Amino acid sequence: MTVYLVAILLTAIISSVGSGRRSYTITENDRKIYYWSNLYTIAILIVWCFVFAYRGLSVGSDTSGYYAVYRRIFSDNMTYSNFINYERDVFFATLEFFCAKFFQGNWIWFQVVVAILTYLPIISVVKKNSNDVTTSLLLFIFTLQFYSGFNGMRQGIAMSFVVYAYFNYLLEKKYLKFAILILVAFSVHSSVILVVPFLLFSLCGFSSKIVRWSAAAIVVLYLFVWQIWPYIIQFFTAIGQVKMANDYAEAGTGHGSGLLRVIVAMLPFVLGFFYKNILREKYKNIDVELAMVLYGALFMLLSMRYWIFARVSSYFCGSLVIFIPKLIDIFTDRRIGKLFILILYFSYMVALLLHGDGAYYPYTFFN
Repeated sequence: MTVYLVAILLTAIISSVGSGRRSYTITENDRKIYYWSNLYTIAILIVWCFVFAYRGLSVGSDTSGYYAVYRRIFSDNMTYSNFINYERDVFFATLEFFCAKFFQGNWIWFQVVVAILTYLPIISVVKKNSNDVTTSLLLFIFTLQFYSGFNGMRQGIAMSFVVYAYFNYLLEKKYLKFAILILVAFSVHSSVILVVPFLLFSLCGFSSKIVRWSAAAIVVLYLFVWQIWPYIIQFFTAIGQVKMANDYAEAGTGHGSGLLRVIVAMLPFVLGFFYKNILREKYKNIDVELAMVLYGALFMLLSMRYWIFARVSSYFCGSLVIFIPKLIDIFTDRRIGKLFILILYFSYMVALLLHGDGAYYPYTFFN
């Protein structure tokens, strides 16, 4: 736990200093875009990359599996064509193959590359869009999104690309760039296809019919997922995602998420809903953010049935960590409100780490 605590402390210090020296501009969509020196971005990225890259093979339940595949590329002198035939997600497989060749099978350098692709877009989005960068970055850690790439490396990169595409392109109406980056994210992890419609729906705002009907559809899916799931698998097959269909066909055989994760995911939406009038006075985009937070919470609800939906929920994490600091405004004393929120989420993180969630704890170094 010491490594994680040091990383949290350094993140808080660096981001606090950087936040004190930033400025902002207002876009034509009335969004505040913040700027700070790239020096602070690089400093935080170094800290996060170190934790990611130097973790032992037992840190993260999928780490050893990724390591075995990566090392086999180099040790067996595999050709690109032979390797890619067995892989579903072309971009990540290509990245993995050429890193193995270029770094001569060095695992640490490959992990540095993966960490940069996972964390840099998130840090960039947070520093430009959050009204409290330090709180948002800490919440990214405390909600365990920081650790999720330890297991799902492919999805960690895909999630980061989706968050970047949403904030930097879709919200700015740069649709071609959005589509291109989404396609890249899809080639990293095909689960991106599940979330794209909801990104588009969110633009209509929480009060729109399409958001409310789609939210209701997710609730219906939760109630009847056992009956509906085979049709979803058939849909994947019909659109050519045969490997994805095969991977997810048995998704329900694993354990689902616990109730605590659902409560924590749902609470920001509940608070935002009840205090939306107060928030709207200061933040013009609050209905869009509420829609995104709601979708993230509902997919976490679905994960109680099928664990795979917890990973789908992670695609909405960017909106969540940017939205939560705005809830500080509902407190009479902002400092007390901020401290209260951070303590609650930190306690949540510690509870799940100690419980063994994702095998992220205890942290050991690679050797």
